[in-house]
Amino acid sequence: MNITFIVKEFPKTSETFIISQVRGLLNLGHDVKVISLRKHRKTFTHLNRELFDRIMYLGYEGNTLRRFIKTACVVISHGVYTDFLHHALKNRTLLSILSYPAIRSHFIDKADIILVHYGDLACNFSFLNNIPGFKKPVVVVFHGVDVARYLPSLSPLERARLWDTMTLGLPVSHFWLERLQSLGCPVEKLRVHHMGVDIERFSLKRKFPLKNILRLVSVCRLVEKKGIDIAIQSIPKVLKAHPGVEIIYDIVGDGPERHKIENLAAFYNIQKRVVFHGEKSHQEVKKILEAANVFVLPSRTSGNGDMEGIPVSLMEAMSCGLAVVSTFHSGIPELVKNGISGLLVDENDIDGIASALMRLISEPDLVIRLGNNARKEVVKNFNYTHLNVELESILKDIIVHYK
Repeated sequence: MNITFIVKEFPKTSETFIISQVRGLLNLGHDVKVISLRKHRKTFTHLNRELFDRIMYLGYEGNTLRRFIKTACVVISHGVYTDFLHHALKNRTLLSILSYPAIRSHFIDKADIILVHYGDLACNFSFLNNIPGFKKPVVVVFHGVDVARYLPSLSPLERARLWDTMTLGLPVSHFWLERLQSLGCPVEKLRVHHMGVDIERFSLKRKFPLKNILRLVSVCRLVEKKGIDIAIQSIPKVLKAHPGVEIIYDIVGDGPERHKIENLAAFYNIQKRVVFHGEKSHQEVKKILEAANVFVLPSRTSGNGDMEGIPVSLMEAMSCGLAVVSTFHSGIPELVKNGISGLLVDENDIDGIASALMRLISEPDLVIRLGNNARKEVVKNFNYTHLNVELESILKDIIVHYK
C-alpha cells in the first residue's frame, strides 16, 4: 500500500505513537509518506535518513506567493474555497496549507489511502474530497483533545462534512467512540484502535517490594490535564502518615505548568524530594522508569476542556512492570484495571492519590502484583507490533471495499 499520513508536527516528542505507526507500516513493507504542517522544534537524531526523506513540511516548501496563487486557482476553480478558507483561517493554518499543489503531485495523488491524526486537522483537509477526480479513502485517528474541545465547537453541519469526508474514524478508546457518537458520527464509521508501545524497548525489570523507599515517577508534558500538582500535594500527607518512608519523586517533562509545580513543591517544603528532569531522550526515560517502583499520573479534565486519550506514558510504565496510580479519567480505565493492574481514584482527589500511595507502602507485595499484571495487560492489548498489524488489516480492507 501507498499510505500518506497527514499530521501537525513530525516527529514530535510527545507523539511517539505516530512515529511508531509510520515505522511499523514501513517495516511491514508499505510505502509511507508524511505530510506535516510544521517541523518540531527538537530534532530527532535517532531517526534514520530514510524516514526524514519521506516527510514534506508544508511551511517550508517553495515560494509562498507562488504557492498562494496556485492554491487559490485550484480551490476557487473547483468551488471549494469557502470550506478551505473557513477551516484554514479558523485553525490558523492557511499559510501551511498553501503547499496544496506540491502535496497533491508528490504525495496524495500516489497514495492508496490517507491517514490523518486528529479530527481538527482532518477538517482542514476536508475540501480535498470535493475536488473532481480526487476521491481517496480518508481514515481519521481521534485522540482526545480534538473530540473534547474542537468538534463540539463546530456546527452540526460542519461536523457532518467531516463525517462525509471520513471513510473511517479510529478513536483511541471506547470512551471517545461514545463521545463521537454523541456528536452525530454514524457508528458504522467508527472503530476503536488503541495506540501502543514497544514492549521490547520498555521491558519488564524485576521489582522488589517497597522497603522504606517510595520512588515515584511521572513522565508527561507539564500541563493542567496531567494533574502533577495533585501528586505534589499528596506527598506531605503520605509523609505525615509514614514519617519513616523516604520519598523521591522524579518528574520528566516540561511545559507551561512547570514553574507553578516547582513553587508548589517549595511551598510544601518537599523541593529536595522532587527532581525536575525536563525533557529527556527515550533511553534516559527508560533508565528513570527502571529506577522507580510507582508511576503517578493524576490526569483530569482541564479548565479549558482538554482531556487525555489513553496516555502512552502510562503504557510505557506498565510495560516496565511499574505499579501505576492514576484516575478514572477518559480512556484510562480501559488500560488500567483498578485493583488489578493499577490503582485509580477520582479526578482532583488529593486524598485519594495519597491513600493509594499509602496502600502501596502498607502492602508492599501489591506493588509487585500490580506491576506484573500491568505488564501482562500491555503485552496483550497495547503491543504496538500487534496494533500495527491490526492497522494494516484495517487499511487494506478499506482500500478493497472503497468506492
